[in-house]
Amino acid sequence: MPCRCFCSPHGRASRCHARPCRPARHAASRHHGMILLDGLLALLILTAGLAALTTVVLHGLRDTRATARMTQAVRLLQDGAEQLRLDPTGAWLAHWQQDIATALPDGSGRRTARSLIIEWHETQDAMSRHLELPLAP
Repeated sequence: MPCRCFCSPHGRASRCHARPCRPARHAASRHHGMILLDGLLALLILTAGLAALTTVVLHGLRDTRATARMTQAVRLLQDGAEQLRLDPTGAWLAHWQQDIATALPDGSGRRTARSLIIEWHETQDAMSRHLELPLAP
């Protein structure tokens, strides 16, 4: 069985003296391809992670905007109910509808005999949203 030579940091053989130590350049040259493959794999994983993070952030922004519009609609319904309580004749209705059109995309409001209704469209999913506040008889 041949003797394996382990080189010391000073370039001398530490286990056997029968063979001279060879530099480790042959072993390093075999690993250059693996290092490149590891780098490409790490880059691919990083890119996938950044894409997923971007998607999460964009969905969060969309949901935040939708929640803000819903909150605005609730506030406008409360304002309308307060105006109706103060002035049952409905002189406030045109101003209330203008506030809705300004605050919500494609927003509209109406008063029926039994409720106040606000409708608007979300810009991303093109769905119509509405809130209805039943009025006490």
